[in-house]
Amino acid sequence: MWNFTFENLKQQYEEVLTQGYKVLTCKEYCMHKANAQYDRVLVNRVDVDISPKRAEILSDIYSTLGIHATFFIRLHAFEYNAFSFENYRIFKKIRDAGHEVGYHSEIVDQANIWGEDPRDCLVRDIGVINQMLNIKIDGVASHGGITGLNNLDFWKNHKPGDFGLLYEAYDKEPEFNLFQESLYVSD
Repeated sequence: MWNFTFENLKQQYEEVLTQGYKVLTCKEYCMHKANAQYDRVLVNRVDVDISPKRAEILSDIYSTLGIHATFFIRLHAFEYNAFSFENYRIFKKIRDAGHEVGYHSEIVDQANIWGEDPRDCLVRDIGVINQMLNIKIDGVASHGGITGLNNLDFWKNHKPGDFGLLYEAYDKEPEFNLFQESLYVSD
């Protein structure tokens, strides 16, 4: 069993860089797929499920190492308020450090709870994050939800491009297909 500390994690990334890996965001991976630019690739994805403060620590580590990540943030988390003074500061800092910010979506849950169309939930939430951080989101990652429904089910009948997106993190289309074509390592 691996003893997790931020220092150990930093050392793991240092080793990856020493081994010649190119660390990419999810958006950069889309560009890489189109051009196959690198032999060794690590796609750096961070789901901000519970703690923006921990995401800030990761952002600082990545900045020290000169690498970036995609940080998927939630808007409807019990665990944090994306608009609190502190979390908004953290998300801006992550953006300003050059990281990609994506949406960690719970649109099937939202639609079920609120009686709304999941497409409307997705478009609204992307717009909110875009407006909040003055960015254009290129990708979403479906989050495991609270209703027992699968938020990935939405993507069975929709494509990311239908919403001006490059990818959904579990997208099986050849332009992305990261989850199926990669070794996935998670905490």
